[in-house]
Amino acid sequence: MDKKKTYTLFEKNGLARTFPLIEPLIKNCIQLSLKKTDENTLSIGQSKIGGLPDLPKSEKWFTWKNRSLSFIGQINFAEVKKFDMDDRLPFSGIAYFFYHAEQETWGFDPNDKGSFLVYYFDDDAQELERKQAPSDLDEYSIYHACQLSFTSTPSLPNPYEYDELEGLFSDEEDETYHEMINDGDIFNQMLGSPNNIQGEMRLECQLVTNGLFCGDSTGYEDPRAEELSKSKHEWTLLLQVDSNEDEAGMMWGDCGRIYFWIKEDDLKNKKFENIWMTLQCF
Repeated sequence: MDKKKTYTLFEKNGLARTFPLIEPLIKNCIQLSLKKTDENTLSIGQSKIGGLPDLPKSEKWFTWKNRSLSFIGQINFAEVKKFDMDDRLPFSGIAYFFYHAEQETWGFDPNDKGSFLVYYFDDDAQELERKQAPSDLDEYSIYHACQLSFTSTPSLPNPYEYDELEGLFSDEEDETYHEMINDGDIFNQMLGSPNNIQGEMRLECQLVTNGLFCGDSTGYEDPRAEELSKSKHEWTLLLQVDSNEDEAGMMWGDCGRIYFWIKEDDLKNKKFENIWMTLQCF
């Protein structure tokens, strides 16, 4: 992180007094820029959003309740590793992201498990092939291929996710800060702090993956919630995908975003089977 440059941003927006308290929470992230492309120009195994997955020949397209999942994209870690300023991602392998084709699950119900997944593959001995889309996927659930470019950048903490920011801002400062962290229309990224549209997600991930329903106040008021909440910091953002309608034909709810979350230890140990996904929209 360029501390001087980041401080200048705070100073420019009249938030210099808050910088010493916010600085420890600033994380590095990898921004993803999408360019709609002819998928035939992309190499097998290359990072992309949308298109068709380049899976091992022995692997079938992933399903949930006998319905094919939509392919969201794939990240080749060998391509993004040099942008990983905090050395948190694997050096090799490909992570494939899938989600429910009809967007009927939003991540607040423990029963949503299986309607999204991240498949990790790291075996040079097996050959990859570009799979054909299953016949049960509607056209609107198959997204246009987009080539990716990557940029390292600081990611400012979202007040929804950090108790440390509660009461820090005046009403005017709060509005300014939210404008500052949401300076733009489309946000696709790996790692860093999420661009929340609604409420906190780390706590939701922690409660839902421990069996508590969070579609209403039930899970948050459960006797177990307080103790479980102490471990919400273990969750970290793996991938955030915006409604890239123009590039990929993606629309999550009403101009929303999908967020794939993983525990820090699982990321360190390349265990992607326990990720959780949340959809938020306006």
